[in-house]
Amino acid sequence: MEIIASFNQYRFLPAGFFSYDAADEIINYDPLRLNHTTGKISLLHEISHCELGHFHYQHDLELLMMETEAWHYTRKLALKHGIDLDEDYIEECILSTIRGLKNVPVARAVITFA
Repeated sequence: MEIIASFNQYRFLPAGFFSYDAADEIINYDPLRLNHTTGKISLLHEISHCELGHFHYQHDLELLMMETEAWHYTRKLALKHGIDLDEDYIEECILSTIRGLKNVPVARAVITFA
């Protein structure tokens, strides 16, 4: 809960998943997963969307850009909070986003993981 306390300007709602509801400005999180690195990384990722002002998108490419930007920012927040990064987990999350896109050919999507 240390991470949540650090971002008391945002509203957090315990749920069984991680997401940012931009319409209601609520960060949903899974309290059972916060004891694990991937849970902390997921929470920081959703906070990143808030910090970066991500609200909505109209095109799949915009979503991909926002996700990539949020993951880059997540790396900075993890460093600040002393959380070890799991690059395999982050890569899988990004690839999951790509697989869910309807209008961006996967072969053409270019992402820098650095």
